[in-house]
Formats: sequence, C-alpha cells, structure tokens
Amino acid sequence: MTASKQSLLFVINPISGDRNKDSLIDELKIQSGENGFSYEIFRTTGNNDTEKLQEILSKKHFDKVVAVGGDGTCNLVARQLINSSIAMGIIPLGSANGLASELTLPTNLYEAFQTVINGHKKSIDVLKINQDHLSLHLSDIGLNAKVVERFGKDNVRGFWGYAKHFFSELKTAKPVKFKLISEDKIIYRKAHMAVIANASSYGTGAIINPQGKIDDGMFEVIFVRPYSFWHLAKMIIPFYTRKIHTLDYVNTISCTEAVIQTPKMQVIQVDGEVIGRMDKISIECLPSCLQVLVQAM
Repeated sequence: MTASKQSLLFVINPISGDRNKDSLIDELKIQSGENGFSYEIFRTTGNNDTEKLQEILSKKHFDKVVAVGGDGTCNLVARQLINSSIAMGIIPLGSANGLASELTLPTNLYEAFQTVINGHKKSIDVLKINQDHLSLHLSDIGLNAKVVERFGKDNVRGFWGYAKHFFSELKTAKPVKFKLISEDKIIYRKAHMAVIANASSYGTGAIINPQGKIDDGMFEVIFVRPYSFWHLAKMIIPFYTRKIHTLDYVNTISCTEAVIQTPKMQVIQVDGEVIGRMDKISIECLPSCLQVLVQAM
C-alpha cells in the first residue's frame, strides 16, 4: 500500500517528557499534507487508556499506530499490536526513550516522521511478565525499581531528579536473595538488583546488557551487586563502553523463559513503570511478535 493511501493513528502522551506537543501537531499537519496520509489522534489521560485505545482500534483499521511519548506510551501501543501485521511507529518525546534508543531511531522531529512514513518493518521480541504485563525493553527488581518508584512521586524530573533518589536509595540498600529457575538450571544470587533485559541499554545510554539483542528470541537476567561505593564508581566506564558484563560482581544468564523468586516482596518496574511489589516473577520471551518501524537502510 502506498503512503498516499495510508491511515495512521497517533497515540500522544501530552505530558511525556514535560514537553509541549504543539510543534508535533504542526509538523503532523505538514507531513500529512506533503505525504497524503490521513490520521487520527488519541491523547492519553492515564484513565482507562488501554480500554479506550482498544475500542478505537476495534472500530477502524489503521495501517500504522504511532506512539508519541516515552517507553510507557510505546508499551501501551504495543499491547494492542502483538502478533499483528500493523506496525508501531515511534516518535520519541518522553523523559525515557529506551526503546527508541535501542532501535537507533532519530530524535529530530522531522526525521522521526520520515521514519514513520518511509521506514521499514522490523520484528522484535517482547517479554511477558507474570502473564499480565509486557516488557519491550528493560525491567528490573530491587534497587533501580525502588528509585523509579521514588522518582515517579517527585516533581523534580530529568537526570538530577533520578540521581537524587538513586543516591538516597543507595545509602540504605541491602542485597536481596534471588532464586532464578530457567529452562535447565537453578541459580542463587545475592544482588542489589536483577535486570530482565530484552534490550541492551537504558534510555540514559548506560549499557547493562552488551551481548543482548532485541530480536534474538532470548532475554538476559543480569544480577548486579556492587560491594561498595568504589565498586559502583568502577561500573561507570564499563556501562558506557560495553564492558559491564566483564565485572566479577555482574552476572548474566540468557533464557527463553524463567521464574525469579525472592524471600520478601520486592518492587518491580517494567519499561519504566512500577507495577507493584512481588516475590515471584515469571518471564517468557515471545519471539518476533511485534512489528516496529525503523529507519530504511
């Protein structure tokens, strides 16, 4: 189907990234006129967004559904498109754009629109968490999830807001006893956090899973236990040079499905959203089940 006949649905999070979306709407009008596609807009409110989006998609066919926001908006859209031929486009305007970064999508608004209009489809894996949640990118249990929880309740956003809560949480952080049950092994680890990685890096650019690929039919569980502040400081350079897996207090296990158990309830975040406290987490890889639009080669 040619671009001139395409119908697109734009799912816009008005408050993502604390950025005004007026320029996006202006660019959308320009791109629609120049490329001849029709479009509709659905603005999220945080109130029954999933149900409302389901209703829209059940009543009308769209050739593409575009997530305009951060990782949370991408997750909302992806839940409706699993095992569908409809591709998800991404215009990264969130405070965290980990999935867009993983897919090397442009942050420039014009270039992002060109990827949505002229990009090609790429099949990626998705992780099912406890049967009820989907993870496109990175989830974790423990230290970082607690920071995300505190960060979400604060009015201070951005890097410094996150850093404030990270160091506050670190002062009282204690390692957690994890039990990992995978296809062919049972592993016990003490760690400050367990990362469930479908991708390789966080939205900040910190590479937690250098060997991970978003389309390899597998995921990694990474246990991180810095024994001191000095160990934590030593992680900074490896984080950004794809060497984090070489540290002796970082352990990586590849799986296609797994169960993680802890003696006490722990905070878990999925793609930047805290989903609660749990002591048992099941993870299953759904290979190549989501079509996303990436830059044409």
